[in-house]
Amino acid sequence: ALEQSLKILFNEETGFLLLLDPKAKTLNGSCSNENPLFHQVASLHFDLDRHRESLPARSMELRQILHSFMPRPEKDETLLDTQLTTLLGTEGMVLTPMYFQQEPVGLIVVGVSESAHLNLISHSTPLQLLAAQAATSLYMQRWRQEQAERITAERLEAASLLARKIAHEINNPLAILRNYLKVLELKLKDREELREELSILDKEFERIGRITQQLSDISAEKQLTQAEKIDLNTSLEEIIQFYTVGSLNDSQTTITFHPDKNIPPLATDSNGLRQIITNLLNNAIDALDGTGTITVTTALEKNTAQQEEVIITIRDDGPGIDQNLRDTLFQAGATSKEGGHGGLGLAIVKRIARQLGGSVTLISSDEGAAFSVNLPTGGA
Repeated sequence: ALEQSLKILFNEETGFLLLLDPKAKTLNGSCSNENPLFHQVASLHFDLDRHRESLPARSMELRQILHSFMPRPEKDETLLDTQLTTLLGTEGMVLTPMYFQQEPVGLIVVGVSESAHLNLISHSTPLQLLAAQAATSLYMQRWRQEQAERITAERLEAASLLARKIAHEINNPLAILRNYLKVLELKLKDREELREELSILDKEFERIGRITQQLSDISAEKQLTQAEKIDLNTSLEEIIQFYTVGSLNDSQTTITFHPDKNIPPLATDSNGLRQIITNLLNNAIDALDGTGTITVTTALEKNTAQQEEVIITIRDDGPGIDQNLRDTLFQAGATSKEGGHGGLGLAIVKRIARQLGGSVTLISSDEGAAFSVNLPTGGA
């Protein structure tokens, strides 16, 4: 809506938002999916304290509309300003701060040419009114998001408690059964045909044990601190192989993997990464309902701050995700019965991705769903 307003009111098409994270003191890029700059803007994050002399930081501090063509008494354009104008593909930019009841919300960033910026500046009053309206909407959206995250945390805590109780109740008799099974194997060591059947039983008990371990892993605030250097592509290959020789062995669902060979060793928590990938793969498998293709890709890219990050994409060619579910998909309890995506899994995925210093986003259409996991190469 904001981008449409800029086009209608000021005939400007190139722009995006920088939204303030008050806790982290960072500005983060935001724009609509239809914006041609969507992918570059989504990876735009920078620390205000480290870029105090930049136009965005000064505009926020002074609470004034600033632009690239005004005299700079202190110094020339900063590196961040240059990166932003390069991203916009314009000669300069106009920045309008957004405040709601004296609380900073962010900035409207509009790319302009030197000849066109005066026209935009001359409409400062309607531009400020638009910023105030956007700030109100964004502030309320942030408030609703905070409430949703609080509810999600409470639901995860309740689910965690229940899951641990269930896992405990299952593990006790399971341990006894596996012990008796070992005794039977010793007594029947000369009966090869029975030993094979007992071995099958033991594997099934082991599988139940893995399931209960997954229940135990649903922890409301489980800290992931075991950062280690891992080969990302090898780790993903092992996870995918587990599915292809296991649950998908007799299925018409296939998983293809296209790794980027240039990815360096990744410093991250391997268990946390495994939880993210298995949750997303499980959702994709459920969405396909026995028939279809899941494509896993990795890529090494640089964000707008020129920091390397790894992007893992898991895409299925299933029914996709209903538009009405997309805004709440990462909240605990959100689910799509037809698509199979949702429940607690995605809320856990989002939480773990944050703990690893990354993020997870949804790209969806009627032809399928894709989840993108962005992780820093240096770890959390």
